[in-house]
Amino acid sequence: MADGNPEDRILEVLGIPDDVDDEFLSLYFENKRSGGGTVISLDRNGDRALLEFEKAEVAARVLSKASHSISNSQLTVRKKPSKDHGKFVLRGLSPNTVLDMVELFVENLTGTDEFSLYPSPGRDLVLIHLRNPLTEGFQKISEKVSKKTFDGAKISLEQVECTDSVLVEKSAPQCNGRHSDNVL
Repeated sequence: MADGNPEDRILEVLGIPDDVDDEFLSLYFENKRSGGGTVISLDRNGDRALLEFEKAEVAARVLSKASHSISNSQLTVRKKPSKDHGKFVLRGLSPNTVLDMVELFVENLTGTDEFSLYPSPGRDLVLIHLRNPLTEGFQKISEKVSKKTFDGAKISLEQVECTDSVLVEKSAPQCNGRHSDNVL
């Protein structure tokens, strides 16, 4: 049986090689070599995984170890990033959905009109930025959203993780719809 606050038992692992399967990864973190113990869940997405340990002190011990490597690759192990209570992603939208309709839906869902919407270029998801973060109730709202279809699409609501960094990539500036080497 798991003990302590779930947030204290969950670690994020980055840099997992493609050839390392979930069973091998779990065995590594249950082994003394990693300082680990019983892993009760492993949720992997590409080269990242969230591991939940049975005990918070095991997660702390794994975290305190200077380095972790598996299959000749260095892993990054850190506490699971906390969630931003003011930013959410509405995912699975129909690309044809009008933004005004999304605005009304979000207003209905949150009970406030104090937010900004940022649609993705593909228009299949929208970042919702609340001016006043939710203090509680995200799970209830998320469950409500997942039970509905919106404009014919099955949608979901996710909380955005807090981050201490931003990735900036070079893109060619556009001027009158054409690429330009000069920035205005």
